[in-house]
Amino acid sequence: MNKFRIFYSKYEFAIFTIISFLGASHVFLYFVFPTLDAPSHLYNSNVIIELLRGNPLHNSYYMLNPVPVSNLQGYVLLSIYNIILPANIALNLLVFSYFLGMAFSFRYLVISVAGKASPMVYSVFPFIMNNSLNLGLMNFCLGVALLLFMIGYWLRVHKEFKIIHVIVFGLLFLLMNFTHLLSFVFLGLLILIFLVYEQIQNIYIYKTPRLKQLFIKIIKLVIAVIPALLFALNYTLNVSGYVLNANKQAGDNMTILESLYYVRPLIIFHVNNNGNANLLLFFGILAIILIYIIYRIINRNSGKNKAFYSNLMMLVMIILLAMLILVPSTFLLNTMRLRISLIFFLFLMVWLNSVKMPWKIEVLAGLFFLFVFTEHQVRMSDVRTKISDASREVFTLEEHMDPNTVYLPVNAGNQWMNKQILNYVGAEKPIVNIKHPHAYRPFPVLWNWKKVPHTLFGGHRGDEIPIYYNPGRDYNKTQEIDYVLIYYPEIFDKKRKDEGYATFFSILDNKYVQTFESESKHLVLLKRIE
Repeated sequence: MNKFRIFYSKYEFAIFTIISFLGASHVFLYFVFPTLDAPSHLYNSNVIIELLRGNPLHNSYYMLNPVPVSNLQGYVLLSIYNIILPANIALNLLVFSYFLGMAFSFRYLVISVAGKASPMVYSVFPFIMNNSLNLGLMNFCLGVALLLFMIGYWLRVHKEFKIIHVIVFGLLFLLMNFTHLLSFVFLGLLILIFLVYEQIQNIYIYKTPRLKQLFIKIIKLVIAVIPALLFALNYTLNVSGYVLNANKQAGDNMTILESLYYVRPLIIFHVNNNGNANLLLFFGILAIILIYIIYRIINRNSGKNKAFYSNLMMLVMIILLAMLILVPSTFLLNTMRLRISLIFFLFLMVWLNSVKMPWKIEVLAGLFFLFVFTEHQVRMSDVRTKISDASREVFTLEEHMDPNTVYLPVNAGNQWMNKQILNYVGAEKPIVNIKHPHAYRPFPVLWNWKKVPHTLFGGHRGDEIPIYYNPGRDYNKTQEIDYVLIYYPEIFDKKRKDEGYATFFSILDNKYVQTFESESKHLVLLKRIE
């Protein structure tokens, strides 16, 4: 075991890199790695490309958001990937990049806290492929990875915090702001916790708060954060109304205890199935904590050299747990508890990496976390494959559609993960989605309200038929919808008995002709008769 320990210590970074790349590469097993919002994100990336190219049709329907939005980094990366790669691979590459970013940022923070990376560092793996990723909250996930890195950087430079550190931190603050505003807020909260904790330690050890050093550090932090803070305030003022209106949805009804022992961030599709399966991880973490407590009782003086950072991580965990209890379940589109729980578990893992445990236990724990991660991905693979295969069929629609045309998506499917699946159309070709859901203030793409063509469906406005879409202003140029995409037509056809849909079906039957039906018969493409 001692030889293995020496070998592992010598090649730890190489081993971690190989395992991380192997873990991340599993996303390429799917035609497209499925997440709820992924179709809209990918579509937006191509809209951005077309707007920058000056495409006349896209410029009449969309515009780049004049407000520097917070969730920009993911779109920039995805747009770059989408220029040079097929759209589905571009999306997978973004998930791949996020995976590696989270893994290496976590390792960086662990080394900043504990001074080394033991096999326990693989405790982050189960939490990388979390429910926030499954929902398509890609910018938030990228923000969490950056959050871990910035906390690690802060712990390394806070004692000196020279001018160069202020500049670097200022740039990182800007990058964080353009990744996700919530991660930006969490970063500020964690640094505040650190400053307060540091002063408590100063009073305890040195019998004085050392206010002069604190004041200088705060001044430098303010200088570093001001540019990012101005952008953040501008963004908040522009989107607050939208967020408040969107906040009127049903909340998360899981109790705090359920969020903990079901490991809420890893409940991907269904509480009963995923939650019960996650009990293995919960009891595994509990066992490791109990082993540490027993080991600490037996070896009372171990680990004191890193007690400051280890206790800091514990304090962060306690505050995050309090936030889980106090934050309403309906706050911020019902996802705030989900996001807090992810950060809570990540800092719990950092804390476990910061405490001293026997080497054999660290090795066994690392293998346990890798097993849980692998089992989790295998367990999710069937559902992800089905959604990916359905997405592959949607991608084939573009082969049967002309560029610079307009389509109306009609989704009659009842699978919630496929709610936005038709938005994949237009991810490669310049095709306008007349019902695009991510063209509002929080996103980098907006409807070009002044120029949107007066878009008609068989001579009818979008507000005159039950399948509502943005019709544009009636004094703008007229544009007829070129294609109608129907997902699960066998379900949608049942609405023919509804008199409210009589006009819609009359137009569909008389002015459109079916040009494509997928092999599964779940997808139909109809083209307008010239």
